[in-house]
Amino acid sequence: TLFRSVDGTISAIYEDILPQNNTGMAIEQIVSQVAYDVDDNSVLGVAVTDSRVQGGVWQYKATPLSGWSDFYGDILINGARYPEYATPQQATLLGPQSVLRFLPSIHFHGTARIEFKVWDMTKNLVGQYNVDTTTTTAIGQFSMAPTGASIAVASINDFPEIDLDPAAP
Repeated sequence: TLFRSVDGTISAIYEDILPQNNTGMAIEQIVSQVAYDVDDNSVLGVAVTDSRVQGGVWQYKATPLSGWSDFYGDILINGARYPEYATPQQATLLGPQSVLRFLPSIHFHGTARIEFKVWDMTKNLVGQYNVDTTTTTAIGQFSMAPTGASIAVASINDFPEIDLDPAAP
């Protein structure tokens, strides 16, 4: 697998986009911007290694027909998800048909970035989480160095709000 020295770009969205209108972008479209394999017929996915972000949350669909899920490291015995984001030690694997989206918080605009390692899909399964990507080799299933993708969230002109409560500060 060879890498280009640039992050991928995910199709821009507007702030306050409704979740049902935020369809995301297929992993194969993102990976094709940042990496290619010398074997023409190879299939590449990603191991998401850092999904922490301010102003929203990264979500994925492991398959186009599955529902949206937030990233997390592992599910604890009490059912809690910890940590509440993917890490290099607790990555989530996404295949080429998986879909990634950024769901911005209300009124957030700016840029959000997600980090991943390219995955050659020779071991493990799409949708698997809690995968350690820290021990990599030149011929291993994960790229040695992480790369990423960014999305621009454009500002919109919000409707003015009138507060008719004279007691409000």
